[in-house]
Amino acid sequence: EEIELDVDEEVTLPATDDIKNFSYTIIDNQVYFRENSILIQKETTDKNKEKIGDYLKVTEALKDVIEAQTQGTSDEVIENKQVVLNEIYDAFSKKHGYLNSLSNTRALKEDSNFPLVSSIEVLDDEENFKAKGDIFSKRTIIKAQSIAHVDTSLEALVLSISQRGRVDFDYMSELTGKDKETLIQELFLSLGYNVFRYGMENTIPAIMTLLKGVKSEVANDIKSRLNI
Repeated sequence: EEIELDVDEEVTLPATDDIKNFSYTIIDNQVYFRENSILIQKETTDKNKEKIGDYLKVTEALKDVIEAQTQGTSDEVIENKQVVLNEIYDAFSKKHGYLNSLSNTRALKEDSNFPLVSSIEVLDDEENFKAKGDIFSKRTIIKAQSIAHVDTSLEALVLSISQRGRVDFDYMSELTGKDKETLIQELFLSLGYNVFRYGMENTIPAIMTLLKGVKSEVANDIKSRLNI
């Protein structure tokens, strides 16, 4: 049963930051749906009101597990949160059926969290429930480990591009312990070797342009080694 709004009696509240846009919430036992800066009250049956309330509990329990895994917390903490998720999900499915059932999809599909929440169920080829997903029992998210040190200027360049989106010599110096002039010299020697190795002579003008920002003695040394 889809949830309909009686537009002639629309009741609204200001939206708050803790409620995701285009998602449901319950305030004073009333169902609201956030649309941009306002919460719109939804006129719905008691059955769907209860369903939405239980769905929101599943959503919060799932987010707790995801946050714990993203933050790299201990296995014990994650397992405790997974126990809660299992209990809340089991209560929901016992009362309302599987998340991906037709009736639940119709009632909850407008909620922006529904694609994420419904993905915790594994479905078969006919879109029927098959099993609970790994999020219920396994660590599915590994916290990204920041790299504090690399040995070569080329590795520092790759990290700078991937992490900062640009050539950040200050960041590269932190990674390698080398000053800017040393980084530039090593990079040109490394990149220059590959230029000639692969016959990419068209990159030489770019190298010459960049050399303008290097001290003259360093630039001359690089040019002599690369024969340019």
